[in-house]
Amino acid sequence: MNTDIKAVLFDYGNVLCLQHFKSDLESMAQCLGADVEPTTSAYWEFRDGFDMGTYHGREYWSKVAARCGMQVTEKQLLNLIELDNLGWTRPDHVMVEWANRLRTSDIATAIVSNMPQDIREYLHSVEWLPTFDHYSFSCELLTLKPDSKIYEHTLEAMNVHPSNALFLDDREVNVNAAKALGMHSFVFSDHDSLQQYLPTVNLPPLKINAASLS
Repeated sequence: MNTDIKAVLFDYGNVLCLQHFKSDLESMAQCLGADVEPTTSAYWEFRDGFDMGTYHGREYWSKVAARCGMQVTEKQLLNLIELDNLGWTRPDHVMVEWANRLRTSDIATAIVSNMPQDIREYLHSVEWLPTFDHYSFSCELLTLKPDSKIYEHTLEAMNVHPSNALFLDDREVNVNAAKALGMHSFVFSDHDSLQQYLPTVNLPPLKINAASLS
């Protein structure tokens, strides 16, 4: 397959960072004084609005608490925001190393993520996250993947044709939207499957032993 990939666009959650642990939501439920099941349900119920910047952390967690029938103090709200930030900032070292290596090999990189402002701001203090050439965050663009606008904005900002870009995301609906625009796209689920795919787009392999890096 003859491809000329000039840019790789990364989703953030579950691609560059690890998935939330079950214990994260348990800790949030404990902070709220609520059961895990309703906390988890409310957590996702209001997440799109949070990711799109409709409201910030205090309002988001106030909505979650109200749905669980709980009242929260300012201290609880700050603790919940911190727990959520920490839960979404555990690195996938293999992917982080690969992203950094791509950029130093003259392949442009970008993050294209549905992400709330609180986590976006928290990332400024995350030392493991490498530098990217461009960042497209839903909270800043006021739109969510799979809306084509977030992809088109990224490609235009990077001056890259869709056929010269690879998009990685853990959600098939987001990947399909990128494919519809003409991008090479791959549903990321694990390192081994991505490793098998990379030769088809003429990109360097992952260093699987990077998982041991800290």
